[in-house]
Amino acid sequence: MKDEERYIELLLKEADQRISGTERKELEEWLRQSPVNREKAARLLAAWQQPGDSSSTFPVDLEVEFASVKTKIARHQRRITRRNWSIAAAILLLIASGVTGLFIHNARDTSPLVMHGPLDQYQLEDGSEVWLREDSKMEIRFTPDSRQVAFAGEGYFQVTPNPDRPFIIDTDLGKVTVVGTAFDVRSDRMSLQVHVAQGRVKLTNLHQEEIELAVGEAGQISQTLLEQIEPDLPVGAWRLPPITYQQAELEAVLKEIEDKYRIQFIADPGTLMCQVNFTLDYPKLNELFQVLETLLDIQITKAGNGQYRITGQGC
Repeated sequence: MKDEERYIELLLKEADQRISGTERKELEEWLRQSPVNREKAARLLAAWQQPGDSSSTFPVDLEVEFASVKTKIARHQRRITRRNWSIAAAILLLIASGVTGLFIHNARDTSPLVMHGPLDQYQLEDGSEVWLREDSKMEIRFTPDSRQVAFAGEGYFQVTPNPDRPFIIDTDLGKVTVVGTAFDVRSDRMSLQVHVAQGRVKLTNLHQEEIELAVGEAGQISQTLLEQIEPDLPVGAWRLPPITYQQAELEAVLKEIEDKYRIQFIADPGTLMCQVNFTLDYPKLNELFQVLETLLDIQITKAGNGQYRITGQGC
C-alpha cells in the first residue's frame, strides 16, 4: 500500500503540473508495469479534469478517508479543493478494494470521457486498447448498443470484436467503422487517413460514400476525395522502436522492412550478403530507399504492385 500511495502522490502532482523530470520517469515506469496501473492513472486524471463538484460521483463516506491522504498531500504544500480530496480518497479506495469501476461515469452522466495524448496502451471498458500520439484527443461515449469515439490527431486502435456493438470513430471529415480489428488513424482538418493492420475497416465521408479496407490497405478522405492510397509507412510506425544493425547482412535488414512495410524485394544473392551498419527507425519508404542507396552502391526501383528491385554493385 505504501508503494502505491507513492504513485498516487505522483499522479496528483502530474495532474497539478508540478512533477519533476525524475518523478515523471518513476511514474512512467510504474505505468509500464501493468495495464491495471495505467487504467487507475487514466481514470484519476480524467476525473480530475471534469468540472463541478464531485458529490454526484463519489459517496459521502469518502470523507472518512481524507485523513489517509491529507498528511501525504500536505507534504507537497499544495492547496487542494474538496473535490480533489474526494478524488484522492477515491483512488485510495480503488487500490485498496480492487474495484475498477469507481471512476466509470455515472449511468446518468452523458458527458464523454476525454483522453489526451501521448497515451500508451490504454484499455477501454470493452477491452479495446488505444495508443495516442502527442497532441491527440479522444472523446469516448460508450452505450449498451454502440461504441462512439470522437477523435483528432494520430492513434493506433486495437478493437475488441463485437458485431452487435460497432466501434465508430468520428472525425471532422468522416468516420471509421469497425467490428474488431487493429489499425492506425491520422485525422486533421485537411485529411483522414486509415491504415489497417488486422481485420477490415469501413471509411465513410460526409456524403455517405464509403470504401472498405483490408489488411495492409490504406484509405484517405480529403476535402474533395475518398480514395484508397498506397501506404508509405508501416501501420503505427510512430509506435515502433528503432532497430540498430551492426555488421548485419543486408538480407536481415530487408526482411524486417518487408515485414513492417508489407512489400517485397527482388535482389541478387550476392547483394543480400553485404554487411551494413544501419538503424531502422521506420521513415517514409522513399526516404528509407535513399538511405539504403547511399549506404550501398545500389538502386531501388519499383517492379510491380508492392515489389521493388535492387540493382547495382552492392558491396
